[in-house]
Amino acid sequence: MPPAAPPISAPPSADSRAAGAEKAKQPVWWLGLVTAYVVFGLGYIYRTSFLIEGTRVWSLWDDGMISMTYASNWVNGHGLLWSLGEPPVQGYTNFGIVLVMIFIHLLPIAKANAALLFQLINLAALVGAVVLSRRLAERLFPSNYAGHAGVAGQLASIGVLCCAPLAIWALQGSDTGLVGLWLVACVYRTCEPTQGTPSGAGPAIWPTALLFSLGPILRLDNMMYVAPLWLFILFVRRDIRLCGAIFAATTFSLFSVLLFAYAYYGDPLPNTYYLKATGIPREWVLERGLESLYRARMLWPLGLLGLLGWSLSFREMRVSLCGGLVLLALGYNTFVGGDWADVYLSRFVVPVLPLLFVLAAGAISQLLQRAGEGVEGMRRAIPLVLFATLCLWINPERAFHDWTSVGEPTMWRDANQRNANLAGRFSEILSPTDEIAMSWAGVLPYFRSGAALDVLGKSDVHIAHNGMDPLLFERKQYKPGHSKTDWEYVIGKRPAVIVDAKAALRAQPTFAETYVQYVAARDRKIHFHLRKDIAARIDLSGYFVPPRPLKKNANPGESNRPG
Repeated sequence: MPPAAPPISAPPSADSRAAGAEKAKQPVWWLGLVTAYVVFGLGYIYRTSFLIEGTRVWSLWDDGMISMTYASNWVNGHGLLWSLGEPPVQGYTNFGIVLVMIFIHLLPIAKANAALLFQLINLAALVGAVVLSRRLAERLFPSNYAGHAGVAGQLASIGVLCCAPLAIWALQGSDTGLVGLWLVACVYRTCEPTQGTPSGAGPAIWPTALLFSLGPILRLDNMMYVAPLWLFILFVRRDIRLCGAIFAATTFSLFSVLLFAYAYYGDPLPNTYYLKATGIPREWVLERGLESLYRARMLWPLGLLGLLGWSLSFREMRVSLCGGLVLLALGYNTFVGGDWADVYLSRFVVPVLPLLFVLAAGAISQLLQRAGEGVEGMRRAIPLVLFATLCLWINPERAFHDWTSVGEPTMWRDANQRNANLAGRFSEILSPTDEIAMSWAGVLPYFRSGAALDVLGKSDVHIAHNGMDPLLFERKQYKPGHSKTDWEYVIGKRPAVIVDAKAALRAQPTFAETYVQYVAARDRKIHFHLRKDIAARIDLSGYFVPPRPLKKNANPGESNRPG
């Protein structure tokens, strides 16, 4: 009797090919690139630090240090507030980031080193985004040829490795690194195959639900990503159990954050919402948002590649999901008026860049597959090198210089050092109850720990609910988060010290009668205006009164404090 013919196996499905690609061992050169990225990131972190009287001090950018101030005050028993002795105001937008910083401050480390640990956490998040971007690309764009296995993932991860805005915003202490990792992880779990797996099941229900629930804890506006992902699972995957778990977990975390804010601050929304979303002509906000979109024009070549990758897999709903999330972020950035620091690329756009790299990598991968199995070996290295060159070229100039410069970073490091110096001086000559008014509201109050007044209103309810600065309104100079103030209110508060007194403040009738400028003899970058009655009772040896006020921009970055 002749032997039975072997069974004919069906061709592998896209999901099974994707599952196999994800398990593929990565080449040594890719692991070397990731290692080099970590080393380069550590070097960047070191370059953001500075010396204060022989002590190495690690610092985030100004907004990051505002959140650090809230965490430090909480751990030290003052409450979750920015200014000691004042009612608490929710001057942060990222509750989850503050929670991470609270954990850091519970550790037995000095204040000078706390920012370093947060930077290392963000570096780990960046590496996680690199790895997950590779795996997501391999899942969405599996290869039909063994010689092309993993090429989409390698391209996507190379794009993330070359992305300067994602790196510097994360390592400077913004929430973009952790939000970007969270978003890629959510998309990855949402796009998990249901076929070709051992059990035939989709993603684990409660781990996925808990992952989604982190979104509104990190930032309330992350709900704009949760909603379409949830709808995708409901109507495309039709996984009712997973939808229910995500809805329950995310709703619980969202309302927990809102209820805590309402109970503790008397308002469920961050103070920055009123600072940026009220009292500004709507047409100015949209115009500024369109300008922000235009400032991101260096990304347009990548966007065209991403659009090509989307169009080549238009029937694949998981690819359309990624494209839709990218468009959603761009639309939201326009709606809210963009980011005041979008010369480094808007922080509302940066978290979706890994998804854009995935789409662009998918386009190249599919074109290579259409070229056939002949594009292997050394020929396969050509598109990798060309794509890396493109990803480096499209970086914003300021961000690329800050990330790659051998010298000190340009992102306000000098201002951080100056304000840390001022914190030390004020700790010596003032009491904690003496209020300091400032526009740079991060580094100084963190290292000084006392009463403070934010003249730009991020942690001040009155200024945040105030209208736009009349002078800026007249000149139509709208800048998100930097267009509100009330100089009469600032003078009326009678702060002991005013740092970075603007021309409009100096023009106030009672300003010259009440305050006098002092300059440090050993460092003219350190200067401030001190209330005259305060000056009469403290030791100001080492400081002098200049014959005429120093120019407005004598201090680096004085006119463009982060907010």
